[in-house]
Amino acid sequence: MKELKFRAYHKYMEKMLIPIKLHLNDWKITCFETLLDDNVYQVKIDDKEYWLHIMQYTWIKDKNWKEIYGGDLIQYDWNSRIWEVYFDEDRLQYRIRCKGKARPDDKDTMEISYSLEWLELTVVGNIYEDKHLLNN
Repeated sequence: MKELKFRAYHKYMEKMLIPIKLHLNDWKITCFETLLDDNVYQVKIDDKEYWLHIMQYTWIKDKNWKEIYGGDLIQYDWNSRIWEVYFDEDRLQYRIRCKGKARPDDKDTMEISYSLEWLELTVVGNIYEDKHLLNN
C-alpha cells in the first residue's frame, strides 16, 4: 500500500510545514498537527483558506532520492527548463508542465505537459518558496 504523505506551505509564516497527524472529515483534511520549535501546533483548514497550500507526495523520487510533491519545481538532465509538478484531474496522474515556445521562432507560448514517471528529474524548489525560478 502506498504511503500518503503531505506537506503544507504557510503563506504568512513563509514556512513549509510537515504534518505529523491529519484530521479528516468526509475525506477532506480539516486540520493537521505539526511540530514547530519543539512544540505541537494544530492548523485548522477550511475551503476558503488561501494562506495554506497542501501538497501531496507523488510516490516518485528524483534522481537523488528526494521525494517529489505536487507543487515542486523540477529540472531534468537534458533540458534547462524549470517544470512544475501538478496533478492532472483528467488523466488522474501527476505530470509536469511548463510554459514556453515549442520552437524558438514561435510567436506564442504554449503549455507543454509530460508524464512524470519516466524522467530523470531533480527537485530544484517549489512553486511557493521559489516562484522566481518559473520566470527564468
